Amino acid sequence: MKKLVFTLVVLLMTCSAPIFAQSGRQRGTTPRSAEDMVESQWQRIASEAMLSSEQTKNLADTYKAYRNELRELIPQRNDSAQNAKPSDEEIKANTLKSFSNERKRIDIQEKYFKEFCKTLTPRQASLIINQRGGFQGGAPGREMPRGDRSTYMQRGNYRQ
Repeated sequence: MKKLVFTLVVLLMTCSAPIFAQSGRQRGTTPRSAEDMVESQWQRIASEAMLSSEQTKNLADTYKAYRNELRELIPQRNDSAQNAKPSDEEIKANTLKSFSNERKRIDIQEKYFKEFCKTLTPRQASLIINQRGGFQGGAPGREMPRGDRSTYMQRGNYRQ
């Protein structure tokens, strides 16, 4: 009898674990707008950079303008073009465009770094500029370390 009860408890716990693991958006809620996401990201960054409430208010518009300029550089997806095999000319044009966008992104970051440095320390401004979240993908501060491949080869996890 004890084995049956124990088995049922384990089965119940195993089946209910995925329910508790999904603590994200609640069902029936509307997705947040891009402005709301930028605002919440700014609040998080401001607290990480230990900005005063006055600095947070004064630089909020500057940060929003910075993120909007970066957002304009993101290429629009063309799902029909993704499925088709691109020609060499399209590949060349897309690659050159990505180089151009990368230069623009660096120029935007430099411009806003100087803008943030007018009010903040260079360390705080760097923290704001180097965030990797939101529109650039990835969670901020949670990037995988980029070690060399030899560590994977030693463990046998890397196939050549």
